[in-house]
Amino acid sequence: MLLQPALAQNVRLFEDNADSIAVVIGNKNYRQTVSVDFAHNDAHAMSDFLSRSLGFRKDNIFVREDVTLSELQQMLGNERGPSGQLLDAVKEGRSNVFVYFSGHGVPDLRTHQPFLLPSDGNPSRADTGFALDTLYRNLEEVKRKVGPARQVIVMIDACFTGETGRRGESLITVSAPGFVPARPKAGSGIVKLLATSARSPANWDQDDKLGLLTSRFLLGAAGLARVPDAAPDLSWADLKRFVIDSVKEGARREMGREQVPEIDEAALTLKPDGPVPAIERTYGRMRDEASWRAAEAANTVPALENYIARCGAICAFKDRALDALVARRGAAAAAADAANWETLSALEKYQDYLEGCGRVCAYREIARRYLALAPPVAPTRQPAAPAVVPGPPTAAGDASAVGARPMAAPAPARPTTPQQTAVFSPPVTLVMPGSGSTAKPEVPRKSYGDEDVDFNIPEIKSLSRIVGGPTPLTIPGITKVTTVELMEAIQAGHPMVLIDVVGQKHTTTIKGAIPLPYAGASGSFRDQVQTRLTDVLNGLLQGRAEATLVFFCGGAKCWESYNAALRARAAGFKNILWYRGGLEAWEHAGFPMQPT
Repeated sequence: MLLQPALAQNVRLFEDNADSIAVVIGNKNYRQTVSVDFAHNDAHAMSDFLSRSLGFRKDNIFVREDVTLSELQQMLGNERGPSGQLLDAVKEGRSNVFVYFSGHGVPDLRTHQPFLLPSDGNPSRADTGFALDTLYRNLEEVKRKVGPARQVIVMIDACFTGETGRRGESLITVSAPGFVPARPKAGSGIVKLLATSARSPANWDQDDKLGLLTSRFLLGAAGLARVPDAAPDLSWADLKRFVIDSVKEGARREMGREQVPEIDEAALTLKPDGPVPAIERTYGRMRDEASWRAAEAANTVPALENYIARCGAICAFKDRALDALVARRGAAAAAADAANWETLSALEKYQDYLEGCGRVCAYREIARRYLALAPPVAPTRQPAAPAVVPGPPTAAGDASAVGARPMAAPAPARPTTPQQTAVFSPPVTLVMPGSGSTAKPEVPRKSYGDEDVDFNIPEIKSLSRIVGGPTPLTIPGITKVTTVELMEAIQAGHPMVLIDVVGQKHTTTIKGAIPLPYAGASGSFRDQVQTRLTDVLNGLLQGRAEATLVFFCGGAKCWESYNAALRARAAGFKNILWYRGGLEAWEHAGFPMQPT
């Protein structure tokens, strides 16, 4: 990450930091007062930020812990002048300067002037502290040495009310709220960041174990402060806004009190470079929360889907996003279904509604009932001509080996339709192969086996890779037939081809059925199975467009007939029935069987 002035020339002042100098102080342990628990953590996190993100050389970052007044003066000078290690280390026109302090700050009870408290200082005696005014005046001299093309930044994660930050504790006998810390002269060019105004104490981030100002500064600089859809660089104004807002919010939420940082304006921009190790967990959590809030505010399907796709290892709101997506898609599908029904029902196009409804089909039963009440269409009889119903093949699956039996010509069948009770053409005489009888015994009105059991399996439009297991109640675009309906159709003489697609060896099948054990295989609609099945079905039908293909397998827990019906439809066949009950239901009903 780089700091640079927001000028027309776009000069990057922090691009070359080979000679830049930083002083980083963390005063945790105090001899005459309570400790600042996370001050050492603060110092090391800021050192990481300076080296990793700003490119400061590690040997130019002076990290000091628990410094005394004497050590502060050796580094930063004293009230008589800036002479010290920092002034000696910087180079004219070459050095940017970053000074950081985490520890106690105290006020002078007589003058209300703020002081940084050294580790050996007495919080009740100002003469044992390092005056903030002295620090600012000495940094002005450092600024003059490095020149106008370089920056001097000072960041202080401390407060000057005389409080410890722990509720109810005070560093001194009487705290001194209400005063304003001294400021250097206007135009000094020093950029200052203070953890809080003099009216409230500074707080900690218990999760990161850092000072709250330090934590939020590092999080913002890592990228959280950048405004969405803005330029790649992070403006100082956006960083300032993020730090102030997030510190205020964190202090209220975690500590129940106010903390408002004071941050100077600056003509700088930063390039976010990701989090340092000390804030990685909080950075991920806050970035995830910010992404979710943006998606929630947008409340669109793409926004919610993008949140789920991009949330990464931390994805705390994934379930909420999924719930919102399901709700939106369900509402959209229901609205489309209602609009479709309103249009088509007004035209009495109930069949069009059934064929067009998708996942939501709320008016399905109404459409079916209306269709059942519609007057029948008188069939047009064709001139009598020989027709054939295939007999059992001599070799399983071989269309050329299928025998034929002459019979009276049937009337053309009314086309079957998706999601609808099977409707057959008027009866003609049909002698079932091997039966020798045209009797029509009464068929009881009931279901058999599991043919009407709803296993709550959703429809699919592709071939199932697993052929054993519970099936959906329906196939998209293909009519399901029950045991009773199939027997009635056979008795009525409807021209059909019964096709047994059970892939495993079995001993009996429905009387008159033709075995095609490969027809229900998984795969694709462009594989060799599809080509072979298409040729065989064309051979079986022998050009009789009115005849119906009836596919069945072991029962409602077998996908082979489901796959075979889909394959037949993909091959262009129109009159297709799916007998879901299969062998299990047919045998349970006691209807005629034959050896395979």
